Amino acid sequence: MHASLGSPPGARPLPAGLTVVPFEAGMKEALYEAYNEAMADHYDFEPRGRASWAEVELQADVFRPDLTRLAFDGPAIAAYVMVSDEPDGRVRIDGVGTRRPWRRRGLASTLVAEVMTAAAAAGKTRATLGVDSESPTGAVGIYAALGFEVTSSWVSYRLQLA
Repeated sequence: MHASLGSPPGARPLPAGLTVVPFEAGMKEALYEAYNEAMADHYDFEPRGRASWAEVELQADVFRPDLTRLAFDGPAIAAYVMVSDEPDGRVRIDGVGTRRPWRRRGLASTLVAEVMTAAAAAGKTRATLGVDSESPTGAVGIYAALGFEVTSSWVSYRLQLA
């Protein structure tokens, strides 16, 4: 899915008691735990070890900690949106996750809208992301409401062999 950042969607209300901040290095362990918990319900998810996860997600040259957003409820990460650079003035939303106790409160749309606004302020022109259209979280609808449009799709088939 792609969205223009020419006119980002604007601020969304944040549930009472939560705060949103950009990622900082000291948050790595808490983000790793939140990532594994939030992704556990997703199709074909396989947890990775801490070092492998950090190398792929946080240590890549394209990772944008300044555009990544975490929602905290006290000391606990309730939700997150991880961001990286792409060519030609684009950013990629690499991961959106909300932990189970905080789902259905609008956190994903709030954080994605904030990321889109921050990316536009940083001079980015488009945001991209990939999503499982069969996700039980209703992710496609969340992104469509924020201005994302489907640009390509594919179907995965599985055949279990005896």
